[in-house]
Amino acid sequence: MDENTRSALPVDGAPKIAELILKASRLGTWVWNIQTGAAYFNEEWARIIGYQLSELEPISIDTWLNAVHPEDLAESNAALEAHFRGETDAYNYHVRMQHKDGHWVDIMDQGSLLVRDEHGAPLWAFGVHMDITEQTQQQERLRLMTAVVDTTHQGVMITDADVIIKEVNQAFCSITGFEAEDVIDHKPSILASGRHDQAFYQSMWQQLNSAQHWQGTIWNRHKSGEIYPQLLTIDVLKDVHGHITHYIGAFTDISELMKKQELLLELASRDPLTNLPNRRTFDQELSQRLHQAERQHTGLLLAFMDLDQFKSLNDTYGHYEGDQFLCRVADALALHFDEHGLLCRIGGDEFIGVIDIHHDPIDQAELIQAIKRDISHISQDYPKLKLGISLGLAAYPSDGLRLTQLIDIADERMYADKQKTH
Repeated sequence: MDENTRSALPVDGAPKIAELILKASRLGTWVWNIQTGAAYFNEEWARIIGYQLSELEPISIDTWLNAVHPEDLAESNAALEAHFRGETDAYNYHVRMQHKDGHWVDIMDQGSLLVRDEHGAPLWAFGVHMDITEQTQQQERLRLMTAVVDTTHQGVMITDADVIIKEVNQAFCSITGFEAEDVIDHKPSILASGRHDQAFYQSMWQQLNSAQHWQGTIWNRHKSGEIYPQLLTIDVLKDVHGHITHYIGAFTDISELMKKQELLLELASRDPLTNLPNRRTFDQELSQRLHQAERQHTGLLLAFMDLDQFKSLNDTYGHYEGDQFLCRVADALALHFDEHGLLCRIGGDEFIGVIDIHHDPIDQAELIQAIKRDISHISQDYPKLKLGISLGLAAYPSDGLRLTQLIDIADERMYADKQKTH
């Protein structure tokens, strides 16, 4: 700015200087005479709020005041007064101005007091308007996303492209026991349990590289040393050029869920009254034991058992007493199938057992007598009833090689034994 321009600035040259500034700038610009209320805006200033400048005539400081959100005026004026008093180098304030179509536009209003009158009172102020609506919306989205990450119950871990941890949320700390400073600038392997082999991680990275996403169950180590399962999701974040910038992992501690699932599986595989394995479990177990006997050239003994006159016990003493009797029978039978065998309850008063024969053969007649003797002892509490048990045994491989053969033979022999008691 030359000497002539500077000397013309105080009053008379202000409108001319303002006109030059307004034409040269692509920002919304304003010039304000604080004492008279006169104001000068450029076309961009008007366009930001949806107008042509001519639509706003006559233009004065009221043009601005009428457009600003009423809730922003008090603080904006306070910021201006502080600047006029010399407390700040410039006036800066985020205001909302109403667009022609009714919505509110976020404006960064910045300016400076450049001229005072001969008494030192504020005279001319110059400034700019910047439409920051998009930035404000982005900041709000970022704030909301940050709030979501901070408040979610999922642990969140963000690494850079070199897989170095850069950010974690509070849930991460709560789940893992590590504080942020313990893990930031470290590799996620700080959490590794040692339970997974190299092939597991290679498969994970292959899927991440191909699908940009991986989800699965992984076992990690708590800061205390405890190993626990996580349901982990990893996503790849790229920039506009397609280059990987970050990996984002979100996980949940599923220890309790897995315990519940294990309990449900346990309940589904056991008889609720006697806590013996049920028929479904026995079918699976018997098939596995038969395959093992085939491979190892060992033997199996299959036992079908059915209580005699059990219905009369229920009819005479009630179902509660019947249930108690079944539990006592189950305990007695289990003693004969505990070490190398398996006992299951497959129906109301039906039991089935299997014993692995590895070395010494089993005396079938002696086993039958021992079981009948135990059940007879329990039945003495009900002397008016003819309680007992019928048994049928089938041995692999002497009685048959196929599972269906053994089951049929044991069932037939049990039925034959029951016929003897009638």
